[in-house]
Formats: sequence, structure tokens, C-alpha cells
Amino acid sequence: MYRIGILVVLSLALVAEDAAVRELGAPSSLTLYLDGARMRYALELDAGRHVVRLGDNFGNLVAVTGSSRWHEVSRQHSADLPGVPALLMALAAEAQELQRREELLQARGEISQRLELRLHESLGRAAQRPDPLSESWVTSLDHLLTGRAAIDVEREDLERARMDLRARAVEVEVAGHTLDRVLALPGGDSLAAMDFSPEQVAQRWRRALAAVVSERLVVVDLAEPGVVTLIGDRDDLHWQPRARLVVGQGAARLVRQALVTKPADYALPAVPCRLVSGSRHQVLAAPTVPLVSLGAEDVSQDAARTVSQDWRSVAWDGSGTSDAADEEREAGRTIQWDSRLSLEAGREQVLHELQAGPLAVLADEWIFTENTERTARRRIGLRLDEHPLLPGMLEIVVDGMVIGQQEVGFRVPGASLQLLAGEDQRLFREGMQRWPADPSLGSNERVQGSTWTLRNLGTEDLTVMVYRTLALSVNDELQVQVAAVSTAGGEEVQPGVYRWAVTIPAGGSVVHAFGYHATAKEAIAW
Repeated sequence: MYRIGILVVLSLALVAEDAAVRELGAPSSLTLYLDGARMRYALELDAGRHVVRLGDNFGNLVAVTGSSRWHEVSRQHSADLPGVPALLMALAAEAQELQRREELLQARGEISQRLELRLHESLGRAAQRPDPLSESWVTSLDHLLTGRAAIDVEREDLERARMDLRARAVEVEVAGHTLDRVLALPGGDSLAAMDFSPEQVAQRWRRALAAVVSERLVVVDLAEPGVVTLIGDRDDLHWQPRARLVVGQGAARLVRQALVTKPADYALPAVPCRLVSGSRHQVLAAPTVPLVSLGAEDVSQDAARTVSQDWRSVAWDGSGTSDAADEEREAGRTIQWDSRLSLEAGREQVLHELQAGPLAVLADEWIFTENTERTARRRIGLRLDEHPLLPGMLEIVVDGMVIGQQEVGFRVPGASLQLLAGEDQRLFREGMQRWPADPSLGSNERVQGSTWTLRNLGTEDLTVMVYRTLALSVNDELQVQVAAVSTAGGEEVQPGVYRWAVTIPAGGSVVHAFGYHATAKEAIAW
């Protein structure tokens, strides 16, 4: 402790010998991360010793580059500290009185609830067996309800008094602090958990002044003229990726955004900014070497030959087979956006546009599939541009209407986006009837499928795309083909996926059938 005191005294003496203290000004650049921010302040200095004042918005000093020697010091202002304002103590006394009233109302309310419960129990028993005290219980219940109403009125008066106290405390500012912040008035309705004793209020006042009456300085020594860069670090200034997708009239536009979170009183003029989709701290663990082990074991064969079914989701045409692998490989890569950013005081969050551009529309259609609900759904397929889509909230606007928001994962440049963009309740799948077994088929054959009834409840003809899937054979043992009774005109858009453009007349219906006919080389158990 004695050594630290000597160092502080020497540092302050060195500062006192210098000329005027230099103000830091605005940062020359800003780097925003998902977990914080780094600010760089570039100063052109002559040779010699310089003293630079770090402002309230500087944050933690991480490093100083371009200087042969530097150190950071703190010092107190020589002005006398103002005493505890009388108005602050008066407001604290009012807060104590409101606490007392709140505690009394809380106790009266609890007693009232217990009495009401007992009276209801007594009246319930009296309804089953006459009791001479029933009339007095009813009278007591009436008085109790009147008392409860009075408690509610007093609670409303107490709430108005709390709001008035908070409003008056906000209006008064002493030494750069509003009195509501010094009192630490809670934002909720209750004051019960706070301590407004004179000792605690005075202690809060001294803590509030500590930041006002002290300043942080950096002493920089230069052997020759040059540029010195001070690097600051803040935890309460960071960003999150956002995006807004606008679709309409056959076109799509994606707006990539940055949601910047900051203290409400923090302001920054327009400065060059780099937004990094990663942390300020790089991973220090060394990479590992993967080792793959292969093994084999005997697999018993069943005596009876059977057919097994395996279900999987089919990727939409245009999605590509490498999207998932590319996204898994690229998801951990740090993406950087260079922009110019300004922050205004008075707001805790600022939405900043990073980039906007058109997207290719792969599909925009109303569909029925095996997995859709009973009403037709709108599917929109899009292709990303040359930029990735970062993980975050995506807002989707279709035909001028916000249809929702959803969290999306990392998408590589050129990846496809498949979106659900609403439903049309006029287009309705009334029924789905599965085909019965055909007894005329041999033991090595099977026909399976279903018939849909699609109805249009609207006043105009509507066209919907119907997607049905055909079971695929994975070996030569089974031969699969479209069943003869299936609706004609289907287009095989990819293996096993058939599509029809079905126009349903206004107020009418259309029957759609589809299935498969499977034939095995020999008898088999289905």
C-alpha cells in the first residue's frame, strides 16, 4: 500500500509539471464486436511529454501504440466537493414515508384476504346447516368488501404519490446528476426493497460525485514527432446482425442491418466503423488432429424378406446439395463489414443499414404438399447475393405487409432461402382418402396412394401448385412406377417429386389422385 501511494504521488507530480492537458476528442475509428467495442484515437504529437485526458466515454485503456513510454494516472479536482443537497434529503424523507404507507397497506391487504377466506368458509357451512350467526357473517362480509374498496383507493393515491416523487426527482439535477439516479428509485411500483435512510442517501451521493470529481489522464513520452494511437475498450457498446427481406411484384430485396446497443447517454459523431461478427478475444486453443476409426461386425440376416421405408425431407429445386455442408464449414468464419456510423444520445439501440441489394427469386407460388396444412401455403424461394447472411433476426415483408420475424442461421453467399409467406384460406384441402388394398394384386405387388379433394371457396378461379412424392427404390429388387389411376399431367421436377398446376374454379372443387405401383422380383412381405 505504501508503494502504491508513492507511485501515485510521483505520477501526479509529473502531470502537474506539464503544460495544458490535451483533450482526446472523437475516435478516429471504431470496431464493433458482438461482445463489445474497440475505439482508436490517433494523435499527432511533437517530441516530448504530453498529457491526454480520457473522457467519460473512453472505457478501459487497452494499449498505446507509437509511444516509447506511457502510463495512466487518476487525480481529483481541487475544488471542494458539494455537500448533500437539502432537496435530496427531503425527497428521501418522502420516500421513507411512502415506504411506511406501502407496508401498512400490504399488511391490511393480507389481513383482509385472510378474513374474507374465513367468512366465505363460514357462509358455505351455513348454507348446508342453518346457523344463527349467518346474518352477522353477511354483514361482516359487506363491511370487509367496503374496507377492500378503501384499500384500493389508498393504493391508487400511493401510486400517484410515487409517480409525483419520481417526476420531481428527475427534474432536479445537481453536479451533473438527476436526484432520481442518486436515490436509486426503482422503475417498478414498489419502494419496499430500498433503503432511504439519511446515511445510505449520503453514501450514494458521495459515490455519484466520485466520477464527477476525478479524471483519468495518460502521460505519453515521445523521442521524436509521430502519431500516437490510444485504444479503448467498452463492454456496453456492441452490435447484433439484423436483416429485412422485402418481397413483392416478382422481386426481392434484402437489407442487411446492424442493431447497435449502447448506453442511452452515449453519443458519437460519424466515424469509420468496422463491424465484426465475432468476439474481441480470439480463441487461443490449438487446433486438433481428427482421427477416424473403422470397424466391422457380423450382421445377422432375417429369413423373411421385408420392405423397409425411410422418410426424408426433399430439398426444393434450386436449393443445391452443398448448402448445408457449406454453411456448417463457414458458420465459424468471422465476417467484417466496413461502414460509417454515428450514434445519438437518448437512445439505447440504433438500427444501422449496412448493405442492401436485390435477390434472385427462384419461386413464388401457392402450394399443396403432403406436409402442408389443409389450406394452401405460399412458398417463396430466393437466392442470396455475393454476401453472406449472418445469424440473427430476419424480418420478412411480403406485398407491403410484415408477416413475421424469425431467427436464421448463417447462410453462405449464393445459398437459397425457402420461406413460408402466408396462407390462402380460400384454397382448402377438404379430404385425403387413402387407397384401399387391391386384393387382385400378386404377393410381389403393392399399390399405395391417396386422393385429395381441393376446393376453392373464393369468387374467382385460382391456380395452385400441387406437389406429390413418389416412393423411390434404392436397389434392383423393387421396381416403382406411378400408379395408373394417378392424375395425369404431372411434371417430375426432381427424382421422386411431381408437380401439377391445378386451376380450381370459383366455388368448385378438383379431385387429385397420386400413388405408386411397386413390384418385387419375388414374393415379399409388405
